[in-house]
Amino acid sequence: GEGDFQRVFATAEAKLRAPEAGAHAAHTVGNAAKGFLQMKVLELRRAGGEAVSESLQALQELQAQVDGSLKHLVEIRTRSSRRRRAALLKEAEGRVAWAEACVKDVGKAASMFGGSSGSCSSSSPATCCGLPVGMSVEQVREAAMAAASKERAATEAIAEARKTVTARQVEAKKEMSNEEASAVSSLQARLATLLTDLAGHR
Repeated sequence: GEGDFQRVFATAEAKLRAPEAGAHAAHTVGNAAKGFLQMKVLELRRAGGEAVSESLQALQELQAQVDGSLKHLVEIRTRSSRRRRAALLKEAEGRVAWAEACVKDVGKAASMFGGSSGSCSSSSPATCCGLPVGMSVEQVREAAMAAASKERAATEAIAEARKTVTARQVEAKKEMSNEEASAVSSLQARLATLLTDLAGHR
């Protein structure tokens, strides 16, 4: 159901954010260490003399190590961000697919009420004057209520899918690749089609 869907992706998103957050914290510490080393190198250079040359060399080696670690952390953050965006895009795709399934259910429910409205020569052998053949008034009423319920569920599913797609687009706008942007545009087109289909079932 919708609740399970939400819980699964919330858990997945939290797990995907954890490495990125850890890398960010480590990057902050690394920058602080880099600043500290730079300050010490300047102090030694001001002091001058042969006595400090060995210490200066050691500090410069540490600087190189810190720079290498910071570069590696940037790579980790980039990979983590890419994986997280892919997972969030997958969530948006899942919501659109769920909305499509809901609209399909509406179509099935509405199909029994198809047909012309003026005579009993309906284009559908299962309906007469737009009403299902062989069903009691109570059965027709229950079927209509079920169809209306499915329509409300489909409307909500489309709204939720649209909200998710828009949120993902805004969140990843600065770092979204051309491929990701194309995927989002495709999802938006599918949502537009769903709105048209849903209106046609009314």
